Amino acid sequence: MAGRHSRAFEQVTTAIRHREGVIVVTGEAGTGKTALCRALQETFDPRIFQSVILDPLSSDEDLLYRVLFDFGLITDPNRARRQPFTDATRQTLVATLQTFLRSLASLDAHAVIVINNAQRLAPRIFEALRLLSSVDIDQAKLLQIVLVGQPDFDTRLQQPDLHAFTERVARHITLRMPEPDRHEPAPHNNVWKLYATAALLTLVAVTGTWWWLQSPGAPEAQSPHVSQPAPAPATTSAPDESPATPIEPAHTAPATIAPPPPTATTDNYQVVVASFRTEQRATEVVSQIEKLGHPASFRFDSTGWYGVMAGPFETRDAARAAQDDLARAGFAGTRVAQSPPAP
Repeated sequence: MAGRHSRAFEQVTTAIRHREGVIVVTGEAGTGKTALCRALQETFDPRIFQSVILDPLSSDEDLLYRVLFDFGLITDPNRARRQPFTDATRQTLVATLQTFLRSLASLDAHAVIVINNAQRLAPRIFEALRLLSSVDIDQAKLLQIVLVGQPDFDTRLQQPDLHAFTERVARHITLRMPEPDRHEPAPHNNVWKLYATAALLTLVAVTGTWWWLQSPGAPEAQSPHVSQPAPAPATTSAPDESPATPIEPAHTAPATIAPPPPTATTDNYQVVVASFRTEQRATEVVSQIEKLGHPASFRFDSTGWYGVMAGPFETRDAARAAQDDLARAGFAGTRVAQSPPAP
């Protein structure tokens, strides 16, 4: 994947390697959410049992049967649905999945559920996901859940009835539309600058030639096809008359256009690392970044997430160098952004 997709892909795969539990990815339409889900489906490790659900689910019954089928525990989900779906059936299916997840520990394997359009999930689906995500051994999660949805999914997670589930969210990733780098002009802008520079140089050259031809002592231009008339004979002026002194035409040198003085840049830059649900986790990540020798902090936003940033850095190059250090330390999928102005 490239661009914005690769950053989100790296963050999700890093969270899965670290067994971080529930990962939330949100973005506007057109930011590549479905493409991200398909990329995850195609690149999972063979030891990872996966269930990638691109279409929205209407009930926890749909979720449980679909996951059982994707994990290879049943062969025909439609046939299994013919029996009435009661609370006892729900508990049996959840217990079956929990037993299966615990069996993965001895195989050094784990499972991942990826759900697209998560903003459409019914409330009972979140409860089923919460029960499944609680399975762990030695604090290692045996099931990671990746929920991908529209930006209003963040608001949905703030509802009181989802508080128990939201507590299990370990990482939040935001997909954004690509933005052109204002410090690196687009190629077509460079072409127009070349045209403008050539036109300016041509104008200066033509103007300078015209003034030179008007100056005294400059050779007169003669056409090679038109004969010039013979000069008139000289006349003798009267003794009391002095010869007229020719008046030189006044002219000034062509004006030169001075380049504008360089403006000092006061922009600061930061490396956006990740967003976390709890202040404790954000503080831990800030401490890890500071141990690498870079300043770091976190900010609590209006959606209830703690965003961790490294910086500020005086130049974009310095921020990118810090980004490389973070990548070598295992912080994948970060991005460089301009620091917001101080309040």
